[in-house]
Amino acid sequence: MIYVWLAIAIVTAVFTTVMGLIQGFDRWIQYYLLTIFAVFILIVKKWMMNRMKKHLEEVEKAKK
Repeated sequence: MIYVWLAIAIVTAVFTTVMGLIQGFDRWIQYYLLTIFAVFILIVKKWMMNRMKKHLEEVEKAKK
């Protein structure tokens, strides 16, 4: 799922930039919010995966 959010961030950034250059950024600037949202979700996903990994390691230590 991380790669999906990364792909969404890249595609929306590139598409918005290209369309902004063609039609003007005043019409396309708000679509950068999609890029920001995708990057935010990517960061949260990675952070939560690291938290879960540490939690599972602590659970394994407690079982021993």
